[in-house]
Amino acid sequence: MTVDGELSISLRLLGNVEVELDGTVLALGHRQQRLLAALAVLGPKPRRFLGELLWPDRTAERAMGSLRTTVFNLSRQVPGAVGT
Repeated sequence: MTVDGELSISLRLLGNVEVELDGTVLALGHRQQRLLAALAVLGPKPRRFLGELLWPDRTAERAMGSLRTTVFNLSRQVPGAVGT
């Protein structure tokens, strides 16, 4: 997958999750890995859906807060990977 027409992202979702950006393996947190995997498998989804999917045991408000933090962190580590 190409991000912003310049960077190449490779995802390995079976076994240990591995994210590679232009040939460099990234050390992403568990939450960032889960979000990126969900987007790769499911495609674009509403934020509320992703919050409920990734944090089903939390209130909607807390799930949305966790999603905002995760999107922010992921967008800093992999620019252009998630639309904000």
